[in-house]
Amino acid sequence: MATTRANQNRKIRQDALREQLSNQKLVEKVIDSIKEIDELASINIKDYSSAEEYNADVVAAKDKANLIKISIDSRMRLVSKYLPDLKSTEITGDSENPVVVSQPVLFTDPE
Repeated sequence: MATTRANQNRKIRQDALREQLSNQKLVEKVIDSIKEIDELASINIKDYSSAEEYNADVVAAKDKANLIKISIDSRMRLVSKYLPDLKSTEITGDSENPVVVSQPVLFTDPE
């Protein structure tokens, strides 16, 4: 498949966008948010003197966890919008060196 000018421009834009998203460290922020949710989930009732304090903190932790989940979803949608999943990326190679797949087939004589 010959590389057209439009495909070259698309690749340049995609590479620039990949660099920009990488500089924003969105994936690292998602990982930090997941760690924060894990910390919120580790509230222990033994640390509280009354059930009311515990219940108030649990409700606050659930609200904060929901906000963090929304933030994670938004970041992941932004990343996936501009950078397709690798499993769905078509591998074509470049115009001068196209991808070539060779798979040997061996035949045996039945005895």
